[in-house]
Amino acid sequence: MGRHLSREKLQGLLLREQVSREELRDLLDHLFEACPECGELASDLRSTPAAGTHPLVERALCRGEERRLQMIRWQAVARAELAELLELPPARRRKRIERAFTRFRNPALVELLLEENRRRVTEDPESALQLAETARDVALRLSESEVGRELAMTLLAQSHMLRGNSLRAQGEIRKADEVLSFARQMFEEEGNSDPLVEAELAYLFVSLRSDQRRFAEAARELARAQEIYERCQERRLLARTLVKKGVVLFDAGEVAAASEALDEALPLIDGEEDPKLRLMAVHNGVDYLVELGDCAAAAERLRAHAELYDRFPDVWTQARRHWVEAKVARGLGRPAEAEKLYLQVQSMFAAGGQAFQAALAGLELSLLQVEQGRMVEARKLAAEIVPAFLAQDIRREALAAVLVYEDAARREVLTTAVVHETLRALSRAPFAAASA
Repeated sequence: MGRHLSREKLQGLLLREQVSREELRDLLDHLFEACPECGELASDLRSTPAAGTHPLVERALCRGEERRLQMIRWQAVARAELAELLELPPARRRKRIERAFTRFRNPALVELLLEENRRRVTEDPESALQLAETARDVALRLSESEVGRELAMTLLAQSHMLRGNSLRAQGEIRKADEVLSFARQMFEEEGNSDPLVEAELAYLFVSLRSDQRRFAEAARELARAQEIYERCQERRLLARTLVKKGVVLFDAGEVAAASEALDEALPLIDGEEDPKLRLMAVHNGVDYLVELGDCAAAAERLRAHAELYDRFPDVWTQARRHWVEAKVARGLGRPAEAEKLYLQVQSMFAAGGQAFQAALAGLELSLLQVEQGRMVEARKLAAEIVPAFLAQDIRREALAAVLVYEDAARREVLTTAVVHETLRALSRAPFAAASA
């Protein structure tokens, strides 16, 4: 069945004298997870007398209502517990949790920690990893007699899957693969079969497989997530998945197909309800236009959405804004403007501790210098940015490209073809939709 029970579905169960085992199991499984939306609907329907209510359905609704009210109590406590934990450094969080006897055994606290992880993973993956590890510590303390084993195992699996995604965001690809695979096995063998957890797992594997350049596997995970979100009528999550589809296709070199996927996603995104996702889609679309050689259209789209960019003054967003502006300026034949923007982007990323991103922007600047025949400057810039690339755990293909680039720059025989190949080997989509 879909994610939520419809009014018609619940009403039909209440009025029917015969209820199948499958229908009752669906009802029990869903309400026992304390879905607020369906729990409130069930309470509303139960308050209206209905002749012929099946006793098993009535019992299920009563138990679901009890669990829903318990979840409300857990949520009230969880907000205070979250605030207390966030005030502590990560090492002290674990000690605070371990020393508590009855506190920090709350499923709602696990969910709040995981949501905080999703918010931070793109801009601060180290902090996000610490939050996922704290969520894991709390999930391990959940009482199965109070929470239910399947929900407890699902929350533990979720903490591991977001921990794996945080490791991926830090560039620890091999370890991320191990942790995400473990999370999937745990969820499939002992979890509660929540389709949205299954879809999020698939979505996170999309990012991982794309980073590993295993695009066929990424496409299969995308299809899995997309099918679930369509079936569950999760419009926003479906839109996010289509944005991710564009990222994967772009990364695979299928730029026109990436643009088409984005065109499919944009009508599903409410800019007021989810401006960040809207910005991600707009920004990626600009980059795709640049790659397709339509810099005039890219410039127009940037102008049309300037206010949307202005809503997010954080360094992460504005650095990417200036980065794509530099690409557009270069494509429109305005090298001085492009160079100024590239230098600004380098400075912003460096100040934020994003050495790899700063080096990528520097690599694009070196392309501009080579196009203008400024070989001495290109050699000096290469000497600055190559160490940042070599400090990363990059793939063999990328390492080889960087070494070729370094040698050509040192001998001042660098060509645009060499720089393009190095960019191709190193680059990721510039503003991927986060597991946010």
